[in-house]
Amino acid sequence: MAGVSIRTKGDYDNLKMTIKHLENIAYADVNELIGEILLSSTDERFKRSESPEGKKWKKSIRVKNHGGKTLIQKGNLRSIYKKVSEEGVAIGTNKKYARIHQKGGIIKIRSRRVRIKMPKRPFLGISTEDEAEIKATLQEVMKEYVT
Repeated sequence: MAGVSIRTKGDYDNLKMTIKHLENIAYADVNELIGEILLSSTDERFKRSESPEGKKWKKSIRVKNHGGKTLIQKGNLRSIYKKVSEEGVAIGTNKKYARIHQKGGIIKIRSRRVRIKMPKRPFLGISTEDEAEIKATLQEVMKEYVT
């Protein structure tokens, strides 16, 4: 029976020390930082009326007829929250109508027998800029724990 043998060289004491330092990372704190980045960028999307990819939202009929900003009539949809744990972070909203704005779709109004096509206007997500900021944040955290 043939066997496999691997030989390695290196500073294992330094590697063990680095791994030990990484075990001490307060992941909930790191995820809190990431959550703040995502909340801030989501708020900016509402201000700029654009998706995480930077695509402008189609203007709503209300905005076309009366002015204002799309998805910001009363501001309720902007009530985005974050949920943070050791395992990760999630951002979202508990507004029932958020899904139709995020993904688009057909709204059926039975009392008037009307169907309205709602375009998608995604506001939740991670942009390229978010990814870069999260990466920079994680690199700063790693520097703290590894050095």
